[in-house]
Amino acid sequence: MTKKICIIYTHHKLGDLIWQLPYFKAISDHHNQKVDLVVRKKTQAKNILKDIKHINLINYNDFRKGVFYWIDVFKLMGIFFNNNYTHVYILDKVNKPAIAARLCGIKNVIGPGIGNQKKWLTVKKFLTNEDWKMSYSEQSQKLLSINSININSIYPEIEIETKRYEKDHPDLIITGNKISFGIDSFEDYKMWYEDYFIELAEKLYQNKIFDYIYLICGPDKSHLADNIINNSKKIILLIVQKKI
Repeated sequence: MTKKICIIYTHHKLGDLIWQLPYFKAISDHHNQKVDLVVRKKTQAKNILKDIKHINLINYNDFRKGVFYWIDVFKLMGIFFNNNYTHVYILDKVNKPAIAARLCGIKNVIGPGIGNQKKWLTVKKFLTNEDWKMSYSEQSQKLLSINSININSIYPEIEIETKRYEKDHPDLIITGNKISFGIDSFEDYKMWYEDYFIELAEKLYQNKIFDYIYLICGPDKSHLADNIINNSKKIILLIVQKKI
């Protein structure tokens, strides 16, 4: 029987998802097979990760609580049934994908096994409750290690086919050294002040680190990009590009 691999990652923050990319690749390499993902819609993974060659298919699931808990379990079951997965990897301690996988009769359900999740897994090696104090990346490293999956690199890489941007976003393919600042957050209290981004840009520019900066934010935070551009010194203003 041909292996079909699904990886579940439930956190909604894009940065957290990006740091899981090395572990998606490690699982793909281990099975010599492309992998499918189930992630939250907020990550925009279908667009951002669409050019990565070892990722075959991306599905969205909301991973909600309360009355929606079992609705999401049944949605996951539908995804599993439709794709006939042989392996489901869960890079988080959540129960619902493990429950859905077992109800679908999937023979290989692998996850950290912290808390009640271990009741629904098919493996016998788990992370400890103390391991939950580690970062998400460190947890995934240990999860793969105890399941004998080699990790060649822990640093994320994203393949991007630039041709699909050439028409609508020509500013992305201009010549020069480019960096980006992600200037907003789902949680406002975690955001930097605009002055800090301006100071950082000035220091990086003085050290000739870049030619262009792209300010990345959601439409509802576009005023932050405007403030950074308008309050920058002239030399910084000339090299800052706003990208919403």
